[in-house]
Amino acid sequence: MAELAAGAVGSLLGVLRAEAQLLRRVGNDVEFIKEEMESMNSFLEHLARTAPPSGSHDEQVQTWMNQVRELAHDCSNCIDHYLLRGDPAIHRARGGLKGHFWWAYWFVQELIAKNIAATRLRELKERAADVGKRRLRYGVEIPGKPATPGGATSSSTLMPSSSSSSQAIAALPAAAEDDDEDEGIQHQAGAMAEHYSYYRRLVLEPPTLDNYFIEKICNWVATLKTNWVESMPSIAIVAPGDTKDNIIISEGLEKACSQFDCTVWINLSSVHYASDKLGPNKVLFFILRVCRLQKEHNKWKEKEAGVDKFRVWLAGRAEKGEIRQQFKANVDKKIKALEGTMDNPKGTPRKTDKPLGVLYLTLLVLREERSDQEIEEVLKWDEQQMIENTAMKLAEYMQTEGGVNLDNTQYKRILQEVFLTSASNRAPAPAPTTLCDHQTKEIRDQIKEIINLVKQEILAGTQPTKSHGPGEQEPGDGQIDRAIQYTKKKIPEMKQKIEQQMMIKGLVGQINEHLDEHKLLIILQDENRRRGPMWEDIMNALNLLNHGNGSAVIVTTTDSQKAKEFCYPPTEPITYSLVGLYHDIVLNLTQHRVNKEGDNSTQILRDILDKCHPHEFCMKMFAGALYTNPNRSNKELVRLSEALQVQDPAGLGSTLAINAKKIFKFSYRDLSTEHRTCLLYLAIFPQGDNIRRSTLIGRWLTERLIRKEDWSIAVRHAEQCFDALIDRCLVCPGDISAKGEFKSCMVGDLVHGFITKMAKKQHVLDPRLSHLLARHFSISSGLRLRASDNIDKFVRELHNYSPQLSLLKLLDLQGCKCFDKKSNNLKAICNNIPFLKYLSLRQTNITHLPREINNLHDLEILDIRQTSVPVKETRHVLLLKLRRLLAGHTDSSASGNSTGITNRKHKSDYSYVSIPYKTEKMENLEVLSNVKALSSHGDELKDIKKLWQLRKLGVVIDDNDKHLMNLLQTIGDLKECLQSISITIPETRSKDPSTDENLLPRNIYTHLIQPPKVLGSVSINGHTKRVKILSLLGKGSSELAKVTLSGTKLEQRNLKVLDSLPKLRCIRLRHSAYIHPWLIFNKEEFEHLKYLLIDGDNMTDINFAMGAAVALEKIVLSSTNIKSLSGVGHLPMLKELELKGNEFFDSFSGEAPPQESTEPVKATEDRTAPQKNTQLASHPEDGAVPQKKNQLVSPPDDGAVSQKTTESVQPPEDGATPQINTELGSPSEVEAAPQKSTGQVSQAEDGVAPQKITERNITFKKEEFQHLRYFHFEDTRKINIIFENGAAPELEKIILYMDSTESKLTVPGSLPKLREVEVKGDKSIFLSLFNNANKINKVTLFDTLLKKGDDLYKLLSKNPSMSCLVLLDNSCDESQLSFDKDDFCNLNLLIIKCYKIRSINFNSGSCTNLEKVIWFYNECDPKNEIQISGVDNIGKLKELELNGNSVPRQLRNDIKAHKNKPVFRHDKPQQKEDKAHENKQGDAPCFPHFTTSYFSKKKNQH
Repeated sequence: MAELAAGAVGSLLGVLRAEAQLLRRVGNDVEFIKEEMESMNSFLEHLARTAPPSGSHDEQVQTWMNQVRELAHDCSNCIDHYLLRGDPAIHRARGGLKGHFWWAYWFVQELIAKNIAATRLRELKERAADVGKRRLRYGVEIPGKPATPGGATSSSTLMPSSSSSSQAIAALPAAAEDDDEDEGIQHQAGAMAEHYSYYRRLVLEPPTLDNYFIEKICNWVATLKTNWVESMPSIAIVAPGDTKDNIIISEGLEKACSQFDCTVWINLSSVHYASDKLGPNKVLFFILRVCRLQKEHNKWKEKEAGVDKFRVWLAGRAEKGEIRQQFKANVDKKIKALEGTMDNPKGTPRKTDKPLGVLYLTLLVLREERSDQEIEEVLKWDEQQMIENTAMKLAEYMQTEGGVNLDNTQYKRILQEVFLTSASNRAPAPAPTTLCDHQTKEIRDQIKEIINLVKQEILAGTQPTKSHGPGEQEPGDGQIDRAIQYTKKKIPEMKQKIEQQMMIKGLVGQINEHLDEHKLLIILQDENRRRGPMWEDIMNALNLLNHGNGSAVIVTTTDSQKAKEFCYPPTEPITYSLVGLYHDIVLNLTQHRVNKEGDNSTQILRDILDKCHPHEFCMKMFAGALYTNPNRSNKELVRLSEALQVQDPAGLGSTLAINAKKIFKFSYRDLSTEHRTCLLYLAIFPQGDNIRRSTLIGRWLTERLIRKEDWSIAVRHAEQCFDALIDRCLVCPGDISAKGEFKSCMVGDLVHGFITKMAKKQHVLDPRLSHLLARHFSISSGLRLRASDNIDKFVRELHNYSPQLSLLKLLDLQGCKCFDKKSNNLKAICNNIPFLKYLSLRQTNITHLPREINNLHDLEILDIRQTSVPVKETRHVLLLKLRRLLAGHTDSSASGNSTGITNRKHKSDYSYVSIPYKTEKMENLEVLSNVKALSSHGDELKDIKKLWQLRKLGVVIDDNDKHLMNLLQTIGDLKECLQSISITIPETRSKDPSTDENLLPRNIYTHLIQPPKVLGSVSINGHTKRVKILSLLGKGSSELAKVTLSGTKLEQRNLKVLDSLPKLRCIRLRHSAYIHPWLIFNKEEFEHLKYLLIDGDNMTDINFAMGAAVALEKIVLSSTNIKSLSGVGHLPMLKELELKGNEFFDSFSGEAPPQESTEPVKATEDRTAPQKNTQLASHPEDGAVPQKKNQLVSPPDDGAVSQKTTESVQPPEDGATPQINTELGSPSEVEAAPQKSTGQVSQAEDGVAPQKITERNITFKKEEFQHLRYFHFEDTRKINIIFENGAAPELEKIILYMDSTESKLTVPGSLPKLREVEVKGDKSIFLSLFNNANKINKVTLFDTLLKKGDDLYKLLSKNPSMSCLVLLDNSCDESQLSFDKDDFCNLNLLIIKCYKIRSINFNSGSCTNLEKVIWFYNECDPKNEIQISGVDNIGKLKELELNGNSVPRQLRNDIKAHKNKPVFRHDKPQQKEDKAHENKQGDAPCFPHFTTSYFSKKKNQH
C-alpha cells in the first residue's frame, strides 16, 4: 500500500509544481499542502523501502497510508477543478468569436473557480494538518534502519560502480531519477543488449529437455578436440529410470558415438551384479569382451543385447584365471626372495628408520649393488625422491629373469598407496563437523587448515620412525628394527597390489590388440555399484589403453550425489531432468558474479531447484529473478531454500502453490516501488487476457504509476518496467516485433492469483467494484458496480454515478455497443467526466464524435480505432494535453489493387480521419495515426511538423505535388524524433512504375538528404511516380528494422536500398509491392534480414543464392502466385516456413515439373467446398476471390513475428484475378486458375465434373532444411509432400491443412525431433507421419472424422510419448468418445472442441496420467445432455474445465467425490471463448501459443 499511496502523493506534487504559477492565485493554502505532501511523500517512500518480509506493514501504518492516499486524491481533484476553469490557455486556444474576448470570459470563470478552490483548500489544509498529527498521536513511527532494498547483499558484498555488465542490466528495472542517469542506463543497456540476448533467451525460451541434453553431450565431445588433458577425460550423465527418458539418453549417446572411431558400450546392469565389487579388472574384462564381439561381427559402434549375466561372470573368472597363471609363479618367487632378505639379520643394511629406505636398501642387496656411497645418499633423500628411486629399483628387480613387467608409474602408485596412505587408512583423522552451506569461506579455510595439521600429526605419530635431515641424531637400533618390521608387514599388501596391476596389464594388452590407437569412446551405462574401489582406480587402468587423442569415457548413473566423482577434469555432470536443465541455466546467469562467496553457492542453487521439481513454472521464475539480479548473496539463497517445501507426492498441488508463492515473493521484493505497483495493476485484467504493450503503458502513465513528470522519460521507464516483468517471468510474453520488443503479455493463473490478493489488500482493486468490470475504469474511482451490472448499463445510466465521476481518470469502453445513432451517451461522457485522461472507444459502434469531446481538457489518450466516426468529425478536436490520437483502421490482411488503392467498397478494410484543424496547438502529441489532409493543398501537413514530440505518424495523402512536398518537409523537420511512419496514397493517377526523374524541387531532396535518425519502421501503401519515397526514407537509415510495402510497384534494383540497411530485420511485400516475376537474393545480400513475409500477387519465383540472407529465420507466403522457392533449403538459419493458399506453388527448386492426370472428380467428394461448421472461412461480397476455408486469422498490423498459427493473410479483395505466368501450366490450366481459387468444383449435369487434376510433389530433400523447426502448409489441391530421409532433422512442429482427399504425405525416414503435429483433412493422409515420428507428444486434429477403430486412433492411443491431445471441430465422427484400458497411458492434457461429441467415457485403466480436461460444447439439449463418466478412473486428475451453458448434476457430484479433489471450472461461452489452444500439458499455461519471437516458439507451464 505504501507504493500506491506514494504514487498518489507523487502525482499531486507533480501537479503542484507544474502549475505553481496558476495556483499562486489561490493563496498560501496550496503551499502548505505542498510542503505537507512532500513530507508525507518522503515518509511513504521510506515505508515502501522498509517493508517487512511479510510484505505489508501493521494495521496502524496501513490505515494511515490509506488516509494519506485519499487526502492526496481529494487535493488533486480540487486543484483539477480550479485548473479546468482557471487556465487561460484553454480559452485562448479555441479562437473563433470567443477568441477576441477570451480574456473576459476567462476572467469570470477564474473568479468563480478561485472562490470555490480557496474554500475547499482551507478544508483540505486542515485535513492535511490533522493527518500529520494523527500519525504522531497513534504512534505511526519510522521503522528502524532498513535492509538493503530488494534483499540485496550488504555493503561489503555490493558490486562497485565499475562492476560487470550484469549489474548494469540488473539495474535497468530500477529507474533513474534524473535525465542524465536515465540516459546513462539507456547507453549501457544498448551497448550490452547483444551480449545479454543469449541469457535472456535462456530464461524466456529455455531449450526443450531433449534438445538441452543432446546439445550438452555434443558440446562436451566438441571440447575434447580443443581441451587436451593428460588423462582420458570422463563425464557423468545422471539419468532417471524412466524407460521413455532412456530413449532420449540413448539417442544422445549415439550422437556422441558418431564422433569416435570406435565405441565400447557396456550396459553394466546386464553384465554385472550390482551387489558385486566393480573394480578395474572387471571393467577391463567387460571392455575386452565387447571388443572381441565387435571384431567378430565387424561392427564397432553397435550395442550388445540379450546378455546372460551369469555366463559373463563365469567367462570373466576364467579369463582372469588364465592371465593370473602367466605371472603368479614369478611374483611369488620375487616376493619370497625379498622377504627372505629382510629376515636375514645380515641382509638389509641397518642404516635408516624409513620404511621406504629399508625397502630400497634391501633391493640393493638383492641386486648386489650395495655401496657405502649409495647408502649415504639414501639418508639424504626426501619423500618424493625416495618414492621415485625405490619404484625404479623395484621395477628393475621384478623384471629380472623373465619376471614381472610393470611400468615405473605403476610401481610408484603401489608404493604410495602402501607406504604413504595406509597409515592414515588405519588411523584416520577425526572427520570434521559438516559445514552449513551458509558459513563463510574464511571459516571453512580455517577448518581445512586445522584438519591438515591434524592429519600431519597423525601420520607422523603412526609412522614407526621420523625422518631426519643432515645434522640430526642418527636413529637407534630400536627405531631401525621397528622400520624393518613395519616394512615386512607391508610386503604382502604390496604383493597383492602388484598382482592386481599385472592382471590389469594382461587385460590391457589383450584389449590393445583390438584398438590400434583408435579414437575411443567407452560408455559405462547404469553405473550403480554399491561398493568397490575409487573411480580413480578404474580411470588409472583405462589410461593404460592404447587409445588415440580425443578418447573419452561416459558414465550414466541414477545417483546424482556420486555423479561428480566420475567427472574429469572436475565439472558439473550432465543431468537429464528439468532440475539439471535449469541448474545449468542459473549457473550461466551467475557465472559473472564478482563477489564469489564459496563453492557451496552451486549446491544451494541445486537445492532450490530440487525443491521446485517437478514444477517448471517455479524454476523459470527463479531463473528470471537471477537473470535480472545475478548478484544475490548466499544468505538470501539459503533463506529461500529453507522456506521452500520438499515435494510431497500426496499433495503436489498444494506444494506447488506454496513454493510458487515463495519464489514469487523472492522476485517481487527485488522490484522497485514503481514496478511493484505496475505488476499489481495487472490484476484488473481477467486472467488469460492478451494485454497489448502500448495499451498497458498508456494506462500505467494515465494512472500515474510511473512517477516521472516528463512524459518521454515516463514512457521509457514504463517500457523498462514492461520488459522487467517479462524478464522475471512474472508475466508471460506475447508476440515479438521486428525490433525485438515484446508487443503483448499475459498473466498466468498462479501469478494472477497472487497479485489479485495483494492488490485487494493494498487497495489497488476496489472491493466495491466488481473485478469483471475493473479493467474499464481507473483505480481509486470510487465506483460501486456489482457483478450483475455491465459496462453498457453504466454508460446508459451515467447520471446515477455522478458523485464518483470526478475521480474517474480512465474509461476503457473497447467493444461496447451502447452508442446507437439516437443516443447521447458519448456526449454525456464528455460533459460529466471532466478529468478523463484516457478514453478508448475502439471497436464500439459510435458514428459521431461530438464537439463536446473538447470538454475533456485533461485527455491524453483518445482511441477511436475500428469505429465508424466520419472522416471530417475530427477536424474540430482541440485537446491541448492530448498525446495519442489513435484513429482509423488498417486491415493488414487486405491487399491493395493494381493501383495501390484499397477497395473502397469496404471502408472497414481501411479508414482514416481528418487531421485536426489546430494540430499545431496540441504540442504534446506523440502518436498520430491514420489521419488525412483533406484540402487539395495539404497545408494541414505543415502543422504536423510543429509536433516536436511525435514518435509515430500514420498519414494518408493524395498523389499531388503539394501533398508530397508538405509531407516530406514534415518528415525532414521531425527527423530527430520520428520513429515510425506509415504513408498511404489512395489516389494513384498513373499505373506506370517510378522513374528516375526528380519531379520535386531540388531543395526538397537536399532537405531530406539525412533521413530520420531514429526511424525504425516504414510502411508504404501506394505508388507515385513523383518521388521514390522508399529510397528517401531508407537510404542511410541506421535504425530502420521493418519495412512493409503494398502497391509500390518496385523492381529488383529498387530493393538495393533495403540491402544497405544495417538493422533491417523484417520485409513484408504485399499485393503489387513488387512487379517483376522473380525476386532474387544474391550472395552477401540482406545479411541481417530475419523475417520475409509475402502475400498477394507479387511474383512467381524467389531464388536464394548460396550465401544470401544468411540470417533469415522465417518465411511466410500467403495467397501468392509463387511457383517455386529456389535455394531455400540451404538457408543456414531458416527455422520457420509457412506456405498458405499458394495455388501454384510446386517445388523448392523450380525444376520438378507437375505430374498431370485427367480424372473425374465428384463434387460431393471434393473437400475444398466451403463447410458451414468452419470458423475460418471468409467470403467477400464484392466478387473478389473468396478466402479459402483453411485461412486463419489475419496477422498483426506491423508484420512482425507473431503466433505461428496467425500469420495468414487474405487474398486480394478487389476482384482482380492474379496474373499467371504461362510457364505455370497449359492455357487450360491458366484459365481454370480463378475458378480453382474459389475452392469449388463446377458440376456437370450428371453430378460429375470432368476436370483436370494437377498433382504436384513438394519434396524436402536430403541434407536440406537442416535447421527448420516449424512448417505450416495449407492447400486445396492434390499435393504430395515428401520428406526424404535426412531432411529437416530439427523439425519440431508441423501444421498441415490438406483439403484434397487424394493428397499424400510421405515420410520414408524419421523426423527425430518432431514433437507437435496439427492436421486438417482426411485421416489416411497422415498415417506415415505418425508411423515415423514416435516422439510426438502433442496432436491437434481438425476435420479428420476419426473413429475408434481407425489405424490413426490406434497409433495415437498407443504412442508412449503422447501427452496432449486436442480435438477440434469434425475431428471425430462419433458422438461418444470412449477410452479403453491402456489407451493414452501418458496423456496429461485433453482438450475437446468437437461439438459432435456429447459423451466422454473413461474406462478403468485408461488415461492413467491424465491431469487436466478442457471441454467446449454447445447448448445442452434436454434430450441429448452432455455426459462424462468414469471420472473416478482418472486417478491423477487435477483440473476439469467445462465451457458450456450448463453442467450435469451427476458430474458435479463425481468431482466432489474424487479422491484428488480436482479444481472444477465452469465458464459460459460468452465468458471464455476459444482459449483451448492456449493451454498445454502441465498444471497451467504460462507461455501461451501466441508467444513468438526470434526465439523458437513454445508453451510452458504457468
